[in-house]
Amino acid sequence: MPVIRPYKQRKPNVRQVDHERYCDALVKFGNDWDKVQKHLNLWSLKQIKSHTAYFKIKLKTQPELATDQIKTILRTPSRRLGGAKPGVKYRFWSSEEHERL
Repeated sequence: MPVIRPYKQRKPNVRQVDHERYCDALVKFGNDWDKVQKHLNLWSLKQIKSHTAYFKIKLKTQPELATDQIKTILRTPSRRLGGAKPGVKYRFWSSEEHERL
């Protein structure tokens, strides 16, 4: 007869805990990626960028994963992730101007 062991409560997944800390840092610091990185002291800036890109893609298919506050933060462009720089007006070159260069 097999021995029945009592149910053990599992530890939360490490990635799940890290993602919760990531979401907390987003709410706390917004798009200031240097402060987010200091909050997640084990993640490099490249890992944070990668996780943010992956999380944005995942939110398109499963929008219930994030609060409205986090969705708003992720929608705003940031300089560190290649978004528009504040206060800079971009000028588009015409084909004639481009040929002169």
